[in-house]
Amino acid sequence: MKKHMKSEDGFTLVEMIAVLVIIAVLAAVAVPSMSGFIKRAQMDSYIAEARLVCTALQKYLTEMEAEDGFISDAKVYEEIGRYDIGDKRNALSKLLEGNCTENGRIINIMYLYDKLDGIEYNVDGYVVTIMFNNEVKVEKEDKFFGK
Repeated sequence: MKKHMKSEDGFTLVEMIAVLVIIAVLAAVAVPSMSGFIKRAQMDSYIAEARLVCTALQKYLTEMEAEDGFISDAKVYEEIGRYDIGDKRNALSKLLEGNCTENGRIINIMYLYDKLDGIEYNVDGYVVTIMFNNEVKVEKEDKFFGK
């Protein structure tokens, strides 16, 4: 009589190690590229936030000009520039409630012919420059301030 070998299901140790090596190689390639996507998404969120702040500032300045007939730099500094966006004392905080980083701050407001031309917005260690000619720039805070 012939002896029949018992058929065993499963993988050998060599096959399992080969699969693990392939997964490790793929992970080694994928993880660094994923961190680039995450960094880009973070920068895009900062830009979106700065655009939102810029729009709120535009509304605030338009209302101020309609009420007072002019834009007072001292009043803008006192009500907006002095406090972080998340601070209740900031005039924009109510407009932006829940939509912005608590410690975001407008560090520069740029005018061209007495009209808002752009802002520089500091958020989470980055400075986002938004100009109305669609120019957008994001820099690390230490690079921006020359440290």
